[in-house]
Amino acid sequence: MWEFPYASVIGLAEAIRYANDIGVQNIYDYNKPLVKKLREGLSSVAGAQVLDRGSQVSNIVTFHKQGFELSNIEQVLGNNNVYYSVSLKQNAIIDFTRKGVDWAIRLSPHYFNTEKEIESIVDIIASIKKRYLFFD
Repeated sequence: MWEFPYASVIGLAEAIRYANDIGVQNIYDYNKPLVKKLREGLSSVAGAQVLDRGSQVSNIVTFHKQGFELSNIEQVLGNNNVYYSVSLKQNAIIDFTRKGVDWAIRLSPHYFNTEKEIESIVDIIASIKKRYLFFD
């Protein structure tokens, strides 16, 4: 029993209480247009490919920027204090092979984000330039 994650259980209970206070439907209603704005914004960025499929998509938005190194994108996102995660092909071999990608950036906007933040992330992704290495 001494290894039971009491802090995690208490944190989960508080998160559920907080979500119930706001209202799950209110959260859904707020998130839906926010995520739509992110997907549409990323889709308009040259070289960006939104990877989400299906008639019902979640608040996790995955994208890939063709021809760009993952490390370049991670550096720019980190420098701009953008929270993200990365999925690699080894974690989704069938899906990523079908989509023709080796990695994807995952963004998860939520009810604590604003439309301005969504616009900023799209601008940040659009600003990422290729780095060319020249050797003598």
